[in-house]
Amino acid sequence: MKRLFTFTMLCMLALITVNAQTNSSTGKKLTKANVTGFVKDSEGGEALVRATIQIMTPDTAHLAFGGVTNNMGGYTIKNVTEGDYVVKISYLGYHDFYRAITVKNKATIHNVGTVLLTPNSVMLADAVVTGKLPQMEVKEDTIVFNADAFKTPEGSVLEDLIKKLPGAQVDNNGDITINGKKISKILVGGKEFFGNDKQMSMKNLPTEIIDRISTYDKASDQERLTGIQDGQEETVIDLTIKKGMQKGWFGNISAGVGTEEQFANRIMINRFQDNAQASIIGNLNSNGGGGMGMGRGASGKSLQGSVGANIVVSKDDKYEIGGNLRYNSSNRKNNNRSASERYVTTDAHTFSDQLSKNENFSDQGNAEFKIEVQVDSFTTMLIRPVVGLGNSGSNSTGLSATYNADPYLFNQITNPLNQWDTIEALMDTAIVNHGTSANKNRSDSKNASANFTLSHRYKNKKQRNLSINGSFNYTKNDGPSFNASNTKYYQVRSLMPNDTIYRYRTSPNHNTSFGLGATFSEPIATNLILQFTYNFQHSNRKSDNDTYDMGSANKAGLPMPTAVQHAAMVDSLASLLGYLPDNYFEYYDSDLSNYNRDINDNHNINLQLRWNSSFITSSIGVQLQPQRQHLEMKYMGKDIDTTRTFLRVSPTINFRYRFNRQNQLNFTYRGNMQQPSITDMIDMTDDSNPLNIRKGNPSLKPSFSNNFNIGWNDYITATMQTLFANFSFSNTMNSISSRTTYYKETGKSITQPENINGNWNINGSFGFNTPLFANERFMLNSSINTGYNNNVSFLHQLKKGSFSEYEDFKNTTNNLTLGGNLSITYRTEFWDIRANGRINYRHQDNKYLEVTSPNTYDFSYGIEGNGNWDNGWGCATNFSISSRRGYASSDANTNEVVWNAQVSYRFLKGRAATVSLQAFDILNQRSNFSRAISANGRSDTWTESINNYYMLTFQYRFNFFGSASGRRELRAQRRGMGGGMMGGGVPMF
Repeated sequence: MKRLFTFTMLCMLALITVNAQTNSSTGKKLTKANVTGFVKDSEGGEALVRATIQIMTPDTAHLAFGGVTNNMGGYTIKNVTEGDYVVKISYLGYHDFYRAITVKNKATIHNVGTVLLTPNSVMLADAVVTGKLPQMEVKEDTIVFNADAFKTPEGSVLEDLIKKLPGAQVDNNGDITINGKKISKILVGGKEFFGNDKQMSMKNLPTEIIDRISTYDKASDQERLTGIQDGQEETVIDLTIKKGMQKGWFGNISAGVGTEEQFANRIMINRFQDNAQASIIGNLNSNGGGGMGMGRGASGKSLQGSVGANIVVSKDDKYEIGGNLRYNSSNRKNNNRSASERYVTTDAHTFSDQLSKNENFSDQGNAEFKIEVQVDSFTTMLIRPVVGLGNSGSNSTGLSATYNADPYLFNQITNPLNQWDTIEALMDTAIVNHGTSANKNRSDSKNASANFTLSHRYKNKKQRNLSINGSFNYTKNDGPSFNASNTKYYQVRSLMPNDTIYRYRTSPNHNTSFGLGATFSEPIATNLILQFTYNFQHSNRKSDNDTYDMGSANKAGLPMPTAVQHAAMVDSLASLLGYLPDNYFEYYDSDLSNYNRDINDNHNINLQLRWNSSFITSSIGVQLQPQRQHLEMKYMGKDIDTTRTFLRVSPTINFRYRFNRQNQLNFTYRGNMQQPSITDMIDMTDDSNPLNIRKGNPSLKPSFSNNFNIGWNDYITATMQTLFANFSFSNTMNSISSRTTYYKETGKSITQPENINGNWNINGSFGFNTPLFANERFMLNSSINTGYNNNVSFLHQLKKGSFSEYEDFKNTTNNLTLGGNLSITYRTEFWDIRANGRINYRHQDNKYLEVTSPNTYDFSYGIEGNGNWDNGWGCATNFSISSRRGYASSDANTNEVVWNAQVSYRFLKGRAATVSLQAFDILNQRSNFSRAISANGRSDTWTESINNYYMLTFQYRFNFFGSASGRRELRAQRRGMGGGMMGGGVPMF
């Protein structure tokens, strides 16, 4: 590691030294200037965001300088040396623009002026010019997907489209990753759309209005205001609305009703014009989404609704003011079953099963605002205030059991907790405990925050910047809860027949924090910048949790459940849940109550050295964080008042080399020191959970992780082939693990945090996308991914020959994953069809223990098609077979045949109305199953879901566009030509 760090430092210093020298051939320093201008659409005058600017040698053989346009269509290419060049400006769907320029001696600015790009396809009244439409293009760090190259069923929303993009994945929580990068925000036209709430866009924006989907690393506010990279980029999706829809009113209303009590209703109204955009969107549904995409299933029974308004107003580079208001409500009920295996000793595993019924609900209202003002040519002010209110809660009941042997080894057992009589007959000596539980939680929250940035660029010194930053945050939560449980012990039934708990807790907490800091950047040589940042953060977190233990045997007068069978005990506990007697305060338990006040003072000092050129962007730096933490706590009969100070050190290295604007290599290194929590370091025993007793460890050391990442991507323009590869490695020294002493007879455990070494993982992925033939109607998309994790943990067991002495082992669990995806798409003017396949193999082994189901396989293959015709009819279908093999539970090793279908008809003037009938999981074979693996074991989970249902939907679209061509293009799309349209909406086949 030290050799790698030294080698990297020497390379960086060598590059810096070479660049700082003057021109060796002439012996003098060349004059440099900034090349500026604007790029707009020739018809409507709209600014073209992220158009590519290339400053090339006169023979156009080499790229000398480059960049992209900003949100206003403007650009500034800095430090262009004197000489003759050709400026090339390109934008997807438009003719390229060329102009010869000369950067003269002693010039400081060369203004190219406003360039009007013209569309490269023309639609006439009765004739159509056709051409080729690539699925995607790569421009420097930006991947651009053509939305019309991916057909989606009528009524689909953004989520349905994102799932079709090569390299894109959307998980059950709605989190998006593209080529391994997690998406943090969704923008529309370069402007924020409902802030960090991606679901408002994913569940509501209809696919038919989207022209292009760009994904790139968006600069932080600090970098954008100063123009100097700070390594704080976030990966975003930027949506471009179809040309012609960028002015005027448009929207749609849809309503759907189905079997199994399913329904989906949605409304969207948009107003776009030159300097403003506004949207009102809302939905009320039972299946978790507002769209009509194929293959979606609902988890349990749910009712979800949201409404929001988003507005952005801007004027040239003078100001941008915007924000959003949104309200989200949800109520979800589902049933889960899980089976877990835990590694606790070198000679035994423990196995557990759990059945649970859950209800979760929430109501959240939020308001976010952004105010950015250009005070003068060199000073910008940015303010981001946020306020929110909400309440949420959950009710749950459950059955659980723990065993010293695997119940699934018996052929008669497929669902242990539903076959308890059989389990008791077969495994009486192996059952450790059997319990019932019920929980009720409520939470009311309030929050307010604001961030402030004032940035100033110095007129007489290029790249010298000063910015002042401030922040404030306040949150208040009040969350009472009831917890009830009854546990029966089988191995020590004569000594300890059962444990009963019934507790009421109040959990009010207040958090307040503020920060103030500054960043100063100073150029110290050509392309070499030194950046210094200091920030002070103060936080004060206080909670005062009172516990009333009404289940204690010595609390007279407490109403308790009658003696019933354990399987029926859940109902008894549920009937008590929420019951609070008038004299509940008499049950106050001082040991279980907890007062906690945590005060932190952090000083963040960041020093970065940056070197940038036309082809190389690099930086090396270190962050120092002296911290002081003060804790006051009363818990388990102890009063604690302690203070600690420590220093966090985090080095960083970034290097990016652009071979050309489509081909680049990125390398990053991040070192991160993480201090253990102060509560983990307190010498205290917490036995509030009798099955899981926790102890602190004052000897804990801080952990340090090293994270390396190398990424490469290339787009071959001539063949429209895309390649990308990513490689990452990380390891952690002094990881904080858990040392657990487990007691077979009761299933109880005592856990204490401990440092451990040996955790590391390595991951790699490769993707290749290419047309198969010259006409590009056949498209192949493929990817391969692999990963290897080396996880370490402690095992605890009796010493050989001893009945009371224990010893520890450092156990190692290895997890290897191999996976691949392959799809072939065939597109025509009116329909497309895609065949796809996926396979994932996972191997797990353990140093001391035999692993249950060490080799598992998940694979699927299928076909899907989608079409729309001139007569108004459309259809969509997908058919897939999914298989699992190698799992311990027999009902996990299944073959699922899932078939979905939809038929639609578009009618009324301009095909503005659509009626569609959808059928989901027609064969009723889908199941929701997942597996999680860690150093301490594995867990398999089944979630009840509603997959088989039918939905009848009516949708009406309206538009009042300022562009006549825009209206023609939308009508053309509805007639069925949307499968091959370019940015302007022209059919391409």
